[in-house]
Amino acid sequence: MSDVDDGIRDIGYVKWNAQFSELEKMEGAVWNAVISDEAARWKKAVSAVSEDAVKYSHELEKSRKELAVYPFSVGLIQWGPGYRWKWLQDINKEHFVTDFDTFGNYVWETDDKDFQGKEAYTLRAYSLEGDKEKCKWTINNVGPSVIYYKNRIYFQGTHNIHWICSIYSVNAITGKDRKLVYKTDNPQFNLSLIKTGEYLYIQSTNFAISKLYKVDEHTLKVHTIDDKTESQIPYGSKWVSRQKGKDYYNIEGIPKSERPLWISPSGRFILTVTYAGLRKLWGLYEHSTHIYKVIWNLGNGVVTVNTKSSIPTINNVMVDIYLVNPHGQFYKKIIYNEKEGTYNTIKDIHYKTEFPSLKTTYNTTKSKDGIDVGYLTVFSKGLKKPKALLICGYGAYGSETYIKRQWSDWGPLLKRGWAIVHAFIRGGGDGSDEWTQQARTTGRYRSIDDFESVVQDARKKYGINAHNTVIYGRSAGGLLVGAMTSRWPRGDLFGAVYTEVPYVDVLRTTTNPALPLTRGEYEEFGNPIRRVEDMAALIKVSPVDTLPPEGASVFVVARTGEYDTQVFAYEPVKWILHLRGEGDGQGVPKLLGYLKDEGHFFSEPTATKARGEDLALLNAWVAEKISTKGIQMARERKTRHRKTRKSMEGGKRRKAGRKTARKGRKARKTARKH
Repeated sequence: MSDVDDGIRDIGYVKWNAQFSELEKMEGAVWNAVISDEAARWKKAVSAVSEDAVKYSHELEKSRKELAVYPFSVGLIQWGPGYRWKWLQDINKEHFVTDFDTFGNYVWETDDKDFQGKEAYTLRAYSLEGDKEKCKWTINNVGPSVIYYKNRIYFQGTHNIHWICSIYSVNAITGKDRKLVYKTDNPQFNLSLIKTGEYLYIQSTNFAISKLYKVDEHTLKVHTIDDKTESQIPYGSKWVSRQKGKDYYNIEGIPKSERPLWISPSGRFILTVTYAGLRKLWGLYEHSTHIYKVIWNLGNGVVTVNTKSSIPTINNVMVDIYLVNPHGQFYKKIIYNEKEGTYNTIKDIHYKTEFPSLKTTYNTTKSKDGIDVGYLTVFSKGLKKPKALLICGYGAYGSETYIKRQWSDWGPLLKRGWAIVHAFIRGGGDGSDEWTQQARTTGRYRSIDDFESVVQDARKKYGINAHNTVIYGRSAGGLLVGAMTSRWPRGDLFGAVYTEVPYVDVLRTTTNPALPLTRGEYEEFGNPIRRVEDMAALIKVSPVDTLPPEGASVFVVARTGEYDTQVFAYEPVKWILHLRGEGDGQGVPKLLGYLKDEGHFFSEPTATKARGEDLALLNAWVAEKISTKGIQMARERKTRHRKTRKSMEGGKRRKAGRKTARKGRKARKTARKH
């Protein structure tokens, strides 16, 4: 875990004192006292909105169940987005997994259900014998991926939980005959497995560059096939690459502005993403080998391709694809008939639910350096003006902005007049590789600039005041909203922050190579131990290190998990304490929900219950049911005042009450001015 010191971090050319560093032990009297205090604050806050919290959780649970579908079938199983699967003949038993593969009557899966969310995965082999499922063998402490290839199971080996440094294989049926396939000794690179058609690849990447290796289909030995270019996407026996210094993959027939996400083994279909996360499915023109046309304009949303499927007949090439977006859930199976030279959609399903389709609008604004930044706003149809904004951002790892059905994430807010804004900012994967690279390491400030511009523009467009504007970020998105809070600590741009497992203690983490993720993310967040310029950049954005001494006067709802191994729980704990500062956050509540026995990704039903509580607190804040003195219900205050009017001293009490109210309004106005 952390190398806990006396608070002084010395990296040779600079040293500094880190307040609350003793909490990094996550044990002992001090830690227990802090967690106990946070639990008490949280319990008091949630008790005031308990009825709404229960109602919101039930609404979320209903939407999540109804929106869970299994569009794909392969062999003896059916599966759906989020990697869940079940046997075709045993539809009542569901497997929620990290990855899986199947062949014949066997399924191999990885999950971390035995390790309380610590992301220490177990590989399991199941077979269907008659009408019963049997677990044939297990292997503990593996990586998240699993692939069946040539009668063997390939999986990842790990060191210090998150460094995926080796690839192994075992006999698929017995789980024995373990062999080391490939290994890297460079802790900055992680290994991934890619199966495309009848071919298996290993890719080594450190975010900035990647190298591609192929497992020989005859000898099963590993050969280097591309270590000269910056990035590669294999398909079948071929691959496309992006040359060093270039911002595009050279695919004839595809515009350079389109970044490929997936290519079918035959090269017939290509899934791409372009500016603002717009996705397209391309297919070769009839009888062409290099000219493509758009056959499905998917727009924004989450796309899942059935990579487990195979070519159905010798004359057809098929793509099996599922799309979920704010407008619904869609599934298509498209087959290209080589003989006739035509594309035929043999399945086209729009899944019906009781949850209505939502309205979306797309807008752009200018970032500080003049770059256009887009954002998508989602709200209920017929809503003339939202009462509040929840603005979501991430901007890291080249990850795409996943805009799902929305009801399962934000339904209770949408139902009550909120609008959800998704920002397509640099550092994310909603554009070219250059779009991503611009906000890495020393350019991290650009993602914050972009997000700031989106918040300002969205507020202006929809006429929403600062109090009713909430910003949201999860994990690395916590760095984003944390840095925004340091920039705007007085609540004059946004009134509340909502974050889950936030990465906020950036300087301590990036200068501690003993932590599981640090060395593998030097090309994402920087290596201040070796590069002075990285230290200069991070010291300006690290949320724990950039707050003013008095803290921040914004409302904060944060979540963390006891067993999180990506962002250890002490990070958000320290941040909450800094947010309160010397004046207890200037009276505005800072709440931390500490989930025991949970990790970086919360399990069900805990996740749904937690989200219900969080949204109830945010809605109460917008409704001004949360005062600067703590959690109070406005209805209760009014009822109490009405009762005092019946007493002999009602006049005096009303006068005192009005005086207190005036002081409160004056204080809030002063805070907002600053």
